[in-house]
Amino acid sequence: MTKPTYRISPDVAWRIVDEELFAVTPDGNLHHVDSPTGVYVWHLLDRKPATLAQCADAVFREFEVDLPTASGDLAEFLGRLVSLGILVEA
Repeated sequence: MTKPTYRISPDVAWRIVDEELFAVTPDGNLHHVDSPTGVYVWHLLDRKPATLAQCADAVFREFEVDLPTASGDLAEFLGRLVSLGILVEA
C-alpha cells in the first residue's frame, strides 16, 4: 500500500512573515501557524510533496523531539490542514 503524500493546495494563497505562516483558503478564511515546527514542515512541503514519515524524520533531525512524538503530532497537524483545505493528500 502506498503511503499518502502531502502538498500545499494550489488553491491556497499564503505567505511567511517573520517566521509565521498566514494562509487564505478559497472560502476567504485566514489561517495562522506560528509554531516553529509547523512553519518548518510548511517549508518542506513548499519544496516538494512528502509523506508523514518523511516530515516526521525531518522534524526529528531538526528539533529536540523523539520520532514517535513527531509522528503523532504531525499526523494531527497534517490531518487538520487537509480538513481545512490548506493541504492536499494524494
